[in-house]
Amino acid sequence: MNKKIIIVIMIVLFTNLVYAKCPSDCPEGFNLESGDYSLIDNWRGVKMSDIPLNRIKDVPPDKLGYNELDIQQRLQMTPNQIAENFNNIEDLTRDVDKSKAEIAIKQKYSVNVDLGKGAAFKNGVLRATYEQKGHVSLSGGNYKDGILIIDKDGIIKFIPNKDKKTVKIPKTDSVAVDTQGRDIILETPSGAETPLNGVVICKDRVCFKPPDKEATIGKTKFLKTDKPVYLYLNDPNFNPEDHEKENYYHTNDGEESIHSAESGEDGAEGGRVPVRFLPGHKLLDVCEKCLLRVSVENGDGIVIKQIIVKEDDGKTIKKGDILHKSSENGVTKVTNDGLIYEFNKDKIEIFPVRKLSYKDLKSGEIQPVSLQMRSDSIKILNKLAVDSSAKLSLISNDGEERVVFEKQGYPKQLLDMKQEEIDKLIEDVNKASGEYPLSALRALPAAL
Repeated sequence: MNKKIIIVIMIVLFTNLVYAKCPSDCPEGFNLESGDYSLIDNWRGVKMSDIPLNRIKDVPPDKLGYNELDIQQRLQMTPNQIAENFNNIEDLTRDVDKSKAEIAIKQKYSVNVDLGKGAAFKNGVLRATYEQKGHVSLSGGNYKDGILIIDKDGIIKFIPNKDKKTVKIPKTDSVAVDTQGRDIILETPSGAETPLNGVVICKDRVCFKPPDKEATIGKTKFLKTDKPVYLYLNDPNFNPEDHEKENYYHTNDGEESIHSAESGEDGAEGGRVPVRFLPGHKLLDVCEKCLLRVSVENGDGIVIKQIIVKEDDGKTIKKGDILHKSSENGVTKVTNDGLIYEFNKDKIEIFPVRKLSYKDLKSGEIQPVSLQMRSDSIKILNKLAVDSSAKLSLISNDGEERVVFEKQGYPKQLLDMKQEEIDKLIEDVNKASGEYPLSALRALPAAL
């Protein structure tokens, strides 16, 4: 075949590719490769699959036929084009360019996002497409001033900026809040407001502390445990009998309850809720250097109130009152002043703490908390009391009989030490330890 004829045929074919698909009202000889797209008035006649990859960005967002594009064309879409087609895109991390999708959300809703391994955004709701499938509504503006991250488990996590003081969780959302060590006010789906430092997840209108995270609610610090701890805050309609199989924390009208899940007849293990009460607690007199820990396990719980009592010297003071809620197989352990008070349905036992942690000694956080503790078990006939001078007493439930013990727990000399004296003690023990310094052992005998 004549070479000239072959060249003519190729030119005709190329001309058909770049000109033929333009609508009839395009400028004559319009070129989809190099033409001025602003001159196209009628986009209905344009076959989207014929638009070159490098020209996708030039199609007006409201004229782009998303469903007519192939995957390579979709990956060229701009943030504005993606925003126009949010409801058409099944997965913002695969069907379009993920980074451009994140910019599109930022531009339209003023929210920073990391879309993780899979996400869709339809009708104003961002959803993870895998695992836990967390979801949040962005139309209310609740997640501005922070970042939303979809983690490896499909949980959407909100991390507020340093200057954000309050985070409100709508009833419809399934989201985690991680304060990254800062104090904020959390408004839960139920409308309760509480100080939060740590991680909680809100889902199906209920918030909980995940097992592998810590969270401080008010001045109660929840430590890591094996099951979630559900949070029922300022809820006057809460019924404990409906939640016996849960670990939970309930507050209402000057009262605070902590409960561990009961073991089930189906073999399900019971729960454990370890907490530490921090300075400034509303019901317990916890000072800056005090250390008070409680662990409720396998169906046991506690209820904390504040009472007014008269001490031996005649002074009237406010004191925390802790009621042990006994269960068939449960136990409650309270660590205070170098002692462990252990309650079960049958008895109270008191043990010395075997070791004083290096961290607690160095911080000076070893001071006792004045409190009263009693049990609802009919087998326990006495209540335990620690007064403001750290004296331990057992008092009959009717108040008629009292036994006061000599100073128990940490030696008074240790409790009375100034910080510089404690530092000197640590230094001396380190020197005496030689090859095995205190910083490596990390603990001292509690009776030191």
